[in-house]
Amino acid sequence: MKSLREYKNKKGQDVLITTSWDDFSDYEPRLVQLLLEYQLPAMFYIPAGRMEYLKAWVLARELTVYDHFDIGSHTVSHALLTRIARDKVMCELRDSKDILEDKLQIPIKHFCYPRGYYDEDIAQMVEDAGYLTARTVKVLSTDISQDPFALQTTIHAYNRKEYNGRVWVELGAEYLDRVIENGGYFHLWGHSAEIDKHGEWTELEWFFSYMNRKIYENLQP
Repeated sequence: MKSLREYKNKKGQDVLITTSWDDFSDYEPRLVQLLLEYQLPAMFYIPAGRMEYLKAWVLARELTVYDHFDIGSHTVSHALLTRIARDKVMCELRDSKDILEDKLQIPIKHFCYPRGYYDEDIAQMVEDAGYLTARTVKVLSTDISQDPFALQTTIHAYNRKEYNGRVWVELGAEYLDRVIENGGYFHLWGHSAEIDKHGEWTELEWFFSYMNRKIYENLQP
């Protein structure tokens, strides 16, 4: 996975860092510009059926040339998979993969459950459809999940109830520092449309700058 960067901290411990971004909205170009400026890896999970406007496909194709960006599937219609018939689940999984591979001319091996709706049967269907991993929306994890079809995350760029009143930027910096110091896994994720809706581009850029500096000052490939 190109978007999962592996480092060593000053103690020689493994540090894994990634980011991922769901839904591919009109605000994706601004997000991509910041990711490139701060040299951060990223996975973009795309709901293939929502990419009908030409500029979105153009940008998605451009992303495939970078060695630190990946493209993953997010179903065709952003369906909540536990709420639709199982035969339709497999259609969402396979059709999205087929569309993305046809449009982008790259293998699509990674998946994200829309809004984290899945169960054990759906996870098995994801594997059967030819994916290698699937990401959930579970947060506050600093360990890589032992189950590749139930990947957890560290921080969602959104002020969730799990944060107990703390803002995501502050908590994210704390978790990043902890992982860099002690080894582990740091995964930031979000939605460009959500960042724009809540007026948090300044906060996001600050956090990207913080990540870049911490990586440069403390980690080695």
